Amino acid sequence: MVSRFYQNRHKFFLPVILLSFPLWIGFLIGVFSVNVPYCDEWLTPGDLFEKTYSNSGNLSFSDFISQHNESRLVFPKLVFLVMAYFTHWDVRSGMLLSLLAAFLVSINLYFMVNTTVLTMQKQGKIQSSLLVVIFSMLIFSPAQYDNWLWGIQIVYFVPILCLTTGISILYSKIKLAWKVVLIIILSTISTFSYANGLLCWFLLPLTAIHLGQWNVLRRHVELIVFWTLACTSNLILYFWNYSKPMDTPSLFEGVAHPLRALNYFFAFLGSSLAGGSLIAASIVGLFVVVLAGLLGIFFSTRWNDKSLRYRTAGWSTLLIYSLISAIVTTSGRMGFGVEQSLSSRYTTFSIYGIIGLLGLIVIVGDEIQAEGNRTVVLSYWPNRFSLSRIARCLPSLLAVTLIVAHISVQSTYINAMDLMHRDRLYSKVCLTYADFVEDRCI
Repeated sequence: MVSRFYQNRHKFFLPVILLSFPLWIGFLIGVFSVNVPYCDEWLTPGDLFEKTYSNSGNLSFSDFISQHNESRLVFPKLVFLVMAYFTHWDVRSGMLLSLLAAFLVSINLYFMVNTTVLTMQKQGKIQSSLLVVIFSMLIFSPAQYDNWLWGIQIVYFVPILCLTTGISILYSKIKLAWKVVLIIILSTISTFSYANGLLCWFLLPLTAIHLGQWNVLRRHVELIVFWTLACTSNLILYFWNYSKPMDTPSLFEGVAHPLRALNYFFAFLGSSLAGGSLIAASIVGLFVVVLAGLLGIFFSTRWNDKSLRYRTAGWSTLLIYSLISAIVTTSGRMGFGVEQSLSSRYTTFSIYGIIGLLGLIVIVGDEIQAEGNRTVVLSYWPNRFSLSRIARCLPSLLAVTLIVAHISVQSTYINAMDLMHRDRLYSKVCLTYADFVEDRCI
């Protein structure tokens, strides 16, 4: 019995390690969260509650479809109303929902790893286990402290939850018609939960093409028409009477200042591992873009490799999601200053670029080694390293680097959570004694 436990010890320790990350964030939420509405929460869902529980009028569809900045938060508003009814608008319930959404995303990634990485012949279990641990470490990181300690920020988690669920559905064995229906539902929820949720309508079909499912889908014209009508209807409804928020910068700020825009873009991608340093974030982001470019060149030479396309489809989608989110955020927010790219709220978008990149590197490394260790000598390298040896070492090197970088910045983010906690406590005191303090406090 002891020997059997020793042989299957990874099956016991892996779940324990994976659960430790969400439990750690749950502990931090319990320590630093304060039950007080903050900033945007007074508008959404605050205005909804005022109409619901006062005599000012009844709720209508326009209350749900109305813009919140660039987004239309239809589904989050419904969730907020239901949870407010049962919790008396305890904003900490939204924080727990964010934690649950992140946990579901980690489950989707676990499924993707088992589908695409565990197929590796050598050391597949070790590689997949290490990947899942690193992904959980990145997802449940205090780096996105704004989103953990702000109830309304569940909206940041919905698009990536819908995207990863859609990818998992595409990798599954369910019928094609059900895949199309479920993807339409997920894309609709994503669209009307946060602005970049619109990407699901384009990224999930792109994933299906990479998986080789287009050849099957194009024989079912009715499914393509159904998806096209659903996508068009969503876009029309989303942009009907849409107006750019007055207090947001010009979308062409990056055109006028291209170098600053590049700095913002790189810092956005690398902020989760930078600990608040703009220079470190820009370096990490540049490294992500360079590796993504090299992988793009590699895939362009292997496009006819159906097995490689199948294994990398989901991870490529995550990387593209992060890159497009970085481009959109740069165009819409750069006017606030380059330092704004370090906002912890954006970690929920940028972190999946690193996750997708690492998944791709592990799979590509395995593919190169599987070709029989074909040697491609780097003439400028004195020790004549082969490509297969680099492919074998690079994933481990990146994994160690990520772990070290992640651990080194944890204290910075935990300190930021402590500052947020104090700020929320101050706000709660102000509200408690609103009739007796200066207006400046409110």
